[in-house]
Amino acid sequence: MNKIDDHITKIISDTMKLEHDSVVSFSYGLSYILSHLLFIFNMLVIGYVFHRLIITIVFLVTILPLRTFSGGFHTKSPVTCLFFTYSISISSIFMIPFLCDIEFRYWLFLIIFNFLISFILIPIMPKNKTICAAALNKTTIICRILSFCLFFISLILYFFNYKKYYTTILLCVIINNISCFARHIQVIQENSHDT
Repeated sequence: MNKIDDHITKIISDTMKLEHDSVVSFSYGLSYILSHLLFIFNMLVIGYVFHRLIITIVFLVTILPLRTFSGGFHTKSPVTCLFFTYSISISSIFMIPFLCDIEFRYWLFLIIFNFLISFILIPIMPKNKTICAAALNKTTIICRILSFCLFFISLILYFFNYKKYYTTILLCVIINNISCFARHIQVIQENSHDT
């Protein structure tokens, strides 16, 4: 993937005569977009092959914005990150049908608890604190609006008895919260090593 990114970046930077800082930013953005597109494509193929396409689409539409705006755990290598991302995503898509029979009171507790946790944990300030206060505030607002929307969508899906879809949303929020909690622990450990 890096060779493709580098090749496209070289073509664009040569054509547009970009400065070094712009080339680095462009390369990062291109790598981010291409890796997400590849992930989406692979997950859709897996969902289609195993007859879980709609669940996969609901999973992707829920988890991608959550992870994009909230932050989360970082591994030390891209290979480990890919392994965890694909393992968690694929296992989630296969687990969802088995999680659909949760009693209403437990489901309601889980969904309220996890959406409240979302408000406390997200977004996560990057280690290098390169994000300005205004951008952090904007990201916080986006995360909270997203949480509210997902909460109400899952309630509507619950009352219309679309078990697989509200379970998918709940599972995505739980996965995201675990990732954010792990990232908080990671940041505390990094900060303790810095002092």
